[in-house]
Amino acid sequence: MMHDRGGMMGGPRGEGMGSGIMTPDMPIPEKLQKPQSEAWVKQLDEVLALEKLSKAQYEHDSASYRASMPYMMVEPQEEYHISMITRLFEAYGVKPDGQIPPVKQTDTLNQAYKVAADLEADLIPRYERLIANAEDKTAEEVLGVILRQTRMHYRMFSHAMKIGGSFLPLHPT
Repeated sequence: MMHDRGGMMGGPRGEGMGSGIMTPDMPIPEKLQKPQSEAWVKQLDEVLALEKLSKAQYEHDSASYRASMPYMMVEPQEEYHISMITRLFEAYGVKPDGQIPPVKQTDTLNQAYKVAADLEADLIPRYERLIANAEDKTAEEVLGVILRQTRMHYRMFSHAMKIGGSFLPLHPT
């Protein structure tokens, strides 16, 4: 089932004000068997930290360059990624502790788009490995949805770089 969850701060259980971005409502049981692979859990923790970095980076860059696109389409889904991965950790009974890298400073909007595309490109193979080695169907399905969105984000930021940051600003100067 698909729900309009794209709200600016769509809630962790599917509540949110709509921006028109469709995100599946993925049920996650309150309790799941903790994965046996500590390496897999560590990789999931690293991905959560990178998703938090992505969200912070995009909020920073969107505000710094007064750029609405594609940030306004991506940021709600980043919030969704963080929420869903956090819910997986909660279901596993594991506390994530990944260190969030600092936001990168850029000099131009195109540099910001490049940083964003690189962040998304880095996440794609990580999600592919997590999915390939998932020990439960819930994680496989949830991470599969996030992977598809991550690939879309990569394409959006890559396209933004190609057109040279000609998206409209949030507010006219």
